[in-house]
Amino acid sequence: MVGAVDTRIFFTIIVGLVAAERIFELVLSERNARRTLGRGGIEHAQPIHWLVVIFHTLWIVAMPLEVWLFDRQWIPLLAGVCFFLVVACMILRYWAVTTLGDRWNTRIITVSGERPETGGPFRLFRHPNYVAVSVELFALPLLHGAWLTAAILGTINSVLILIKARAEDTALENTP
Repeated sequence: MVGAVDTRIFFTIIVGLVAAERIFELVLSERNARRTLGRGGIEHAQPIHWLVVIFHTLWIVAMPLEVWLFDRQWIPLLAGVCFFLVVACMILRYWAVTTLGDRWNTRIITVSGERPETGGPFRLFRHPNYVAVSVELFALPLLHGAWLTAAILGTINSVLILIKARAEDTALENTP
């Protein structure tokens, strides 16, 4: 808490907004996946997809739980740095999403003849969305000192994202 303001409430609201954003992204992803499949897209096996969903959901639930149950403190300097990182990550993620347009989704779907994106943030990173999400997985919990969530679930999620990125690269390399 800071003075008479319980920062845990604000943090919980922020996490709730992020959860709502992720639900919106899942709806957008499903719409885009249907469109891509409709253009002749082929969905590639992705055995870890549900692990990513499960651990990402655990991450969202664990952040406020850790803050409230373990009375994690709000550290202004750390919160400021983490807030900046979270905003920067959101900008990078949405730049990637808008660059991909209706090709963006959470599954691995390729369309024969469509080349991997090289514009926008893809000039800087091979997988800009994954870079942003990986940083965000650590920065958002640390916004209010939820270091266990950042360390454990941030690490697990980042490893899963790395595995998914490799599977995506393989699918793209094997698409004529």
